Amino acid sequence: MRKKSLTRLTFFICFFLLLAFFPSHSQAQPSDERIFSGRVLDDVTNQPIINATVSVWDTFRRLPSQWQFVVSERTDDEGKFNLSVSDGTSYRVYVYYDDLSSPGFDFVPSFTDLTRSVENVALTFRLLPAASILFEGNLWFVESTEPSNRFSFIIVEDETVSVNDRGYVSFYGTSPPNIDFLNTSSNHVIVPLEKAIQIEVNASVVVSNERSNKYFVIEDVDAFNLSRGELMRMDIGKYTLPVNYDDVEDQVDATTQLLEELDEKGFYTVAEKEDLARITSLLELAETKIDNLQYNQAYTDLRESYLVNRVLNERLESSYANAIGSVAILTFFLALTSFTLSLLFFDKVSVKYATYPLFFTLLFALFYSVYPGCRLIPPLNLLTYVFLALGGVAFLSLFLQKILKDKVISTFSISKRNLRRRRNRFILTTMTIILLVMSFVSLTSFSTGYGFTTQRHSLLQVHPLDRLYVQELQPATSTSIFTFVPLNPSSIDLILEKPEVLLAAPKAENQPQLGSLGSLFFPTTSQRTSVYGVIGIQPSAEAELTGIDSLVVDGRFLRDDDENAVLISVNLAENMGVEVNSTVSLQYGPAIQVTVVGLFDSDSFRLAKDIDGKDFAPSRLRLTDPEFPPVKGACDPNEVVIMTLEDATDFYGLSLSRINILIEAPDETASLAKKLALEQGFSIWYSDGTGLYEASVAPFFEERGAFIFIPWIIVILNVLMTMMNSIFEYRKEVSTLSAIGLNPTDITGLFIAEAAVIGFLGGGLGYLMGISNYKVMSMLSITVEVRPKISAVWSFASILISVSAVLVGALAALKYSVDITPSTLRRWTIDEPHAMGTPWVFKVPVLVQANKLDSLFEYVTARFRRHLLVRSINEDEGQIRFSSDDSPDAFTRIIDFHYLLGNRSNVGSLPFQLVATKGKDEDTYSFEVICKGAENTVKDTVSFIRMAIIEWSSDQNRS
Repeated sequence: MRKKSLTRLTFFICFFLLLAFFPSHSQAQPSDERIFSGRVLDDVTNQPIINATVSVWDTFRRLPSQWQFVVSERTDDEGKFNLSVSDGTSYRVYVYYDDLSSPGFDFVPSFTDLTRSVENVALTFRLLPAASILFEGNLWFVESTEPSNRFSFIIVEDETVSVNDRGYVSFYGTSPPNIDFLNTSSNHVIVPLEKAIQIEVNASVVVSNERSNKYFVIEDVDAFNLSRGELMRMDIGKYTLPVNYDDVEDQVDATTQLLEELDEKGFYTVAEKEDLARITSLLELAETKIDNLQYNQAYTDLRESYLVNRVLNERLESSYANAIGSVAILTFFLALTSFTLSLLFFDKVSVKYATYPLFFTLLFALFYSVYPGCRLIPPLNLLTYVFLALGGVAFLSLFLQKILKDKVISTFSISKRNLRRRRNRFILTTMTIILLVMSFVSLTSFSTGYGFTTQRHSLLQVHPLDRLYVQELQPATSTSIFTFVPLNPSSIDLILEKPEVLLAAPKAENQPQLGSLGSLFFPTTSQRTSVYGVIGIQPSAEAELTGIDSLVVDGRFLRDDDENAVLISVNLAENMGVEVNSTVSLQYGPAIQVTVVGLFDSDSFRLAKDIDGKDFAPSRLRLTDPEFPPVKGACDPNEVVIMTLEDATDFYGLSLSRINILIEAPDETASLAKKLALEQGFSIWYSDGTGLYEASVAPFFEERGAFIFIPWIIVILNVLMTMMNSIFEYRKEVSTLSAIGLNPTDITGLFIAEAAVIGFLGGGLGYLMGISNYKVMSMLSITVEVRPKISAVWSFASILISVSAVLVGALAALKYSVDITPSTLRRWTIDEPHAMGTPWVFKVPVLVQANKLDSLFEYVTARFRRHLLVRSINEDEGQIRFSSDDSPDAFTRIIDFHYLLGNRSNVGSLPFQLVATKGKDEDTYSFEVICKGAENTVKDTVSFIRMAIIEWSSDQNRS
């Protein structure tokens, strides 16, 4: 008994010890769990809301994107809820309710934030009655070719107190803080009823790789007269367009102000005013369309006006900067022109340097009065430019006199005396050049721009009028290697949003490569073939727009819902022994089993063209020569696999190359092409039945005043005629110039020097007259729509044009000079005899083609006979012998004048020879005169032969 009592005592002691160390569950619950309980009521009726959703989120991590869902529960018949959560963290509790029978939300979602606590919480949520606004369309802004992909709608009260402060969800958009559970689109906004609220819209777009933020307020929400659960659909363009209009209008106002400033400074701005008038017209047109609720059309006009205004603003700012930056260069240019005038009119050095500043003062005074850049820089800087230019040109002239050879200086000295001697012709020619350059400067303009352009291409095939071809704008550098710049997949939906579009057919394909993309393995025959091209299409749309389904000759065409189905060519199937519905392995990345559902005709596929007239087949690169870059060409049909667009993009990562679209009205192709090009930056191909057009927003070259080219040609011909007359006079003087020691190079130098003087003076004075003409046209209200040539670069262009014009004549003079002495040898020398009794050897600076040698020899011998006849010398007193002496390295032809005429004639007083020598691998003969006698006899003999060759060459040129 005593033992039993002891055992019982021990049992009770252990039992109570266990109770002490392990408390009951109800006692431990408050230490690791929290209870959120409460009710959800209608704020207006104070009635419980049944079946409302209460969800709890762990907000310990501060970023909303990192919050974690915890638990969710529905309210009971009394609107009550009871949730248990873990302790030790922060929570946000959301409550929302939507009656599915109503199109919109019936109450504004509410929330409350709970911090860390060990206590249970009792909550009461009073939901405000609400309705929904669905903003349709995208948030387009004129600065970007893509709609905003980051935007938010924030509900605020008129008193600027956010509804969010009272625990109601007021933040909607692309990335609201964790309200994805509402299952609404980013454009869906839930607004409280009977509250004076506004909707603040914040959006951002990518402009030049940077984010640009936009902000506007929708103030007329209370005017919608919404009822509980109603869904109001609103075009977001109604609110974005006024924002775009205001932005563009502000930019146009800034441009207008800048244009007025430049106009006041003396800039010639006729063409720029024309651009501004066009911008203003587009703005007014957009405003009218906004008033008529034509939001899409209005945005197109706003986008175009924005682009034109941006280019105009940049052009005006560039003109301003160029005008300031060109003053120093143009001042130096005027100093050069002034010094050239001094050199031309005066020979004495002291007079040249004394009159040089006077000429400069006259020219610079005119330049200062007509060039706006002079008044944009500080006077001290302008004075510095003047002294530097005067001193720099003077130093340059002294430096050139030191380094140039005396012959070059003498050549220019002779040429300027010739110009002064032929004063009238020089003045008329220079005036002609001045007028030529002046018309170039003031009546023409050449510039680059950026904006909407349309290029016409030849129509190589029948092009449906109701279809357009859409692709990204292709840079010029991409055409050599890459077939296309990929389209963004979102472009498909953006295009389909256009009311004019009935159907869109996107196409994905690979970029061309040298190596294969993968291979097809055919298990039935254990054969493998390389794949160089993969195409992904949306079958139904592609069949409708391009008729590609007609190429299938065996099996069936692809279906939109096909998975792992492909088309291959008939020839490939025959070569590999494959039939329709066979399963093959496509190795393009990981190997995938695909089914060949159809076979297309190889020849028809090879000839298939897309809407832009180019091959439907993808491209590949072929290395035809290891020393040259790869050549791009279409893939062979046996190298191509066609599959659905979804398979091509999801499994194989192909990019969109183009989107063909079908529209309802064929006469709207041009307007839709312009809209897509302006709004989204696409390159659009379309046809009007007579030609194929490409519409895009891209750089372009602008020229104005092209009509002036015809008068230019007339001026150049007049200058050429004048120079040719000068050449005719020099032809009479060739003998005189040669006699005084001028060789052909020197004679050519005279023509070049004259051309340089006329060209430089005409160019310099013509440019000055051209920019002066802007002032004259402004004063006389003469409208010539050209862009002024403000930059100093145009002064160099003016010199180039003027010198080129007169050099046409100078080159003709050079040709004539070469004709009379057709040789690259420009110097002649007499080699001294090596010893007493040895002959003199004279090298004649002439090279004659082998086929003309006989003609030259005949002329020289006939000329010598005439020489004898004039002096009454019998030809038979001597002999003229022809001989040749060929060797393995050269061919030699000789005329031996074997006469002993003594004092009767220096030419022939002793025997002499004309020797023509041609190397084995040469095409021309060179000449030497070998003779004996005193030096004066030798010179007369050599001069006789040289003049005979000159005369022969001149006769050859005339014939």
